[in-house]
Amino acid sequence: SAYPVLKLKLNAVYASQDKNLATTATFIDNSSILSVGNNGKVFLWKTYPDFQTTDEALKNIQLPDLTVAEKLENGYLSFDDIRSSENEHELREAATYFERKSKKAQDVDEKNDDTYFDNAVLLYRKLTGITQAEKKLYYVDKLGTLNRTIANSTSSDSLEQKKMVARLAENVIMLKSEAENYPGNNALTKKLSLDYNDLSYHLLFIKQYDSSINAVYKGLEIDSSDKILYTNLALGYLLSKNFDEAEKVYNLYKDSSFQFGTFKDGFLQDFADLELAGIFTPKEKEVYNKMEEIKGMLENTAGDKNKIVRQQTTILKK
Repeated sequence: SAYPVLKLKLNAVYASQDKNLATTATFIDNSSILSVGNNGKVFLWKTYPDFQTTDEALKNIQLPDLTVAEKLENGYLSFDDIRSSENEHELREAATYFERKSKKAQDVDEKNDDTYFDNAVLLYRKLTGITQAEKKLYYVDKLGTLNRTIANSTSSDSLEQKKMVARLAENVIMLKSEAENYPGNNALTKKLSLDYNDLSYHLLFIKQYDSSINAVYKGLEIDSSDKILYTNLALGYLLSKNFDEAEKVYNLYKDSSFQFGTFKDGFLQDFADLELAGIFTPKEKEVYNKMEEIKGMLENTAGDKNKIVRQQTTILKK
C-alpha cells in the first residue's frame, strides 16, 4: 500500500531527470524498495519515516545532485542565490542557462520581458570581475556580445537609447583594458573600434553630440581604417550646428567607399533613418534645412542608388 504513495513522491522529485520512472517495484525489507524503470534501469529506494517538521525532513533527505541549470529550472536555486556565489563554474553555468532561456523566449515572443537577458548580463559581468587572463577575456567577449544585442534594438525611446549607450560604454571600457593587456590583438582592436562606432551613433539619439564626436575620434585612434566612423562624425557636426566642419566631411567622402558601401549612400541612409526617428525634424529649422541642402548635393552626385547594409542599427520611430 505504501508503493503508490512512494511512486508519486518519486515522480515529483525525479520527473525532470528521468522520464522512465518505475513501473514495477517491490519491498525487499521494511524500508527498502527495488524498482525497475521502463528503460531497464534498476533503482534501490530508501523509504523514510514520517517527519514532524519540514526542517527535520530536509536534514534527513537529500535531493539528487542536480546541475545548476536544473536547480534553477526547478526552483531549488534562485537568481539571488547564484548571484551571491563566488564559484566560477556555478556562475558560468547559470549565465549560460539564462542566456539560453532569453534566446528561447525571444524566439517565442519578441516582446517578452528582459529578465533572463538581464540576469545573464549580470552574471557575465560578475565573472569578468572574479577571473583573470584568458578566462576574463572569454567573459568580456560574452558580456560584450550581449551588450551589442541590446544596442541592436530598434527602439527610438529615449530611455532605451540611454540603456544602449550605457551598454556600449561598458564595452568600450572593458575592451580598452583588455587591449592594453593584449597588445597586437587585432580582433580586440576591431571590436573596440566598432563599439566606438555604435556608441557614437547612439549618442546622437540622446543629443550628446560632442560626446558622439569624441567617440568617433577615439575609434579612429584605435583603428584608422574603420572609415564608417566618418558617417557619424558628419552627423555629429551637423546636429551640433557646426555646419562648416560637417560640409567638409560630406564633401571629402561623398565620392568614396568604405567597408559597407559608398559614403554617399551611407550619408543618405543616415538622413532617412534619423528623420524617421525624429532626430532631423522641421521643428529644428536651421539644422533641418542644412540637412536638406546637403542631401540635395549628395543626390546630384553620381553613384550607386542601392541602399547600403549598415553596421549600425536602423532606428525606427515608434
